[in-house]
Amino acid sequence: MKGSWLIAALMAAATPAWADTIRLEADPWCPYTCDSPAKPGYMIEVAAAALAKAGHSVTYTTVPWSRALSDVGEGRAEGAVGASPSEANQLLFPAEPLGRSQNVFVLRANDGWAWSGPASLAGKRIGTVRDYSYGQELDAALKGLKTGIEPVGGNSPLESNLRKLAAGRIDMTIDDVAVVDYNLRQFKMGDAFRKVAAGQPESLYIAFSPAHPKAADYARQLSEGVAAMRADGSLAKILADYSVTDWK
Repeated sequence: MKGSWLIAALMAAATPAWADTIRLEADPWCPYTCDSPAKPGYMIEVAAAALAKAGHSVTYTTVPWSRALSDVGEGRAEGAVGASPSEANQLLFPAEPLGRSQNVFVLRANDGWAWSGPASLAGKRIGTVRDYSYGQELDAALKGLKTGIEPVGGNSPLESNLRKLAAGRIDMTIDDVAVVDYNLRQFKMGDAFRKVAAGQPESLYIAFSPAHPKAADYARQLSEGVAAMRADGSLAKILADYSVTDWK
């Protein structure tokens, strides 16, 4: 675990008696979820502001993604941030997504490989992230491979895979394009790699714990809060701070 922070929006009125502190978990996946109290990721900031409209505050803890899914599934935390239905269908999803993800394969810059369906992955060493979903099409393609998949865990899995790729220990890795671009800027590694888009875009959510009695209320309140933020312009302001555009 790298950090845990209380994120509360300022409210003019006193906190209602029914206000809750909602525990959110994710691995660092900037710009969606980050590892900085000052800039925790746009999904965390949006969630804090949206749920504050219902009187709640949130805590945000960075943990490996497999642990976030386990904690939320078993009720040790209320929400997993950045989840997709294809990887966490046992959790409770709100009506309102908080982003749209497009996966890309990342290769060394001199590698001319092109995606032409599952057969094009044969013989490749592919760095993945443990318990991540890459959408139905790519999940099925990866599952069909008998060898070559090299999953990593921890709090910085994409960084680990990019360094393995640069060192020639794997042939490619795969992740969300916005996360890849963020990491390449951070590590000043952009010239070393090229990206190949694959799979269909997929909506991203904060998925809530079915073990929590108020999970359905939190999901509804989050969706209502995001809709209100979209209407009053505060959503666009947060997204602009992360160079992200609205997914709707």
